[in-house]
Amino acid sequence: LSLKGIIYSGSNHFTSRFIVNNEIWYHDGIATGAKCIKEGQLDDFEGDLLFKCKKKEAVVVIYGV
Repeated sequence: LSLKGIIYSGSNHFTSRFIVNNEIWYHDGIATGAKCIKEGQLDDFEGDLLFKCKKKEAVVVIYGV
């Protein structure tokens, strides 16, 4: 199984990152609307960098084939 997405929570608001072809994309319905922002390659995020996102903490991690 490989990492497919992460949902973050903080300040009564959810955001997410999802992974497609080893690229990380960020989505925040309030800040980005319908657009997703490319953040870089999964390999560039070492250690705990995926556990937090813009002062929000990971609450759900999604794996798939």
